Amino acid sequence: MQIKNPETQVPNTPELNDRDYIELALNDIKKMTGMGFPNALNEASNDHLFKALFEMYQETQQKQRELYYLMFQKGWYAVTAEQKQKLMQTYQKFQNYQSQLGIH
Repeated sequence: MQIKNPETQVPNTPELNDRDYIELALNDIKKMTGMGFPNALNEASNDHLFKALFEMYQETQQKQRELYYLMFQKGWYAVTAEQKQKLMQTYQKFQNYQSQLGIH
């Protein structure tokens, strides 16, 4: 089952529209927060550089969340509801990992 808001219509023309611009920005930010910043943080050998990069990462991650929420509100982004049984199986799997690692 998909969870989605009513879609805000945009012009269907060869030119980019609001949805296109937001989707492009969201995809770029996902790449940055998924690989770019984590790699830079892992390689930063200077504490000041690390702190500056970490702050930029947090700000960028927040913008990613805001763009995702905007697209979801406008009906341009849908999520799929997972079955309760599968959620419980995944939860149990990670509970077992925590037990094995001694994390409480």
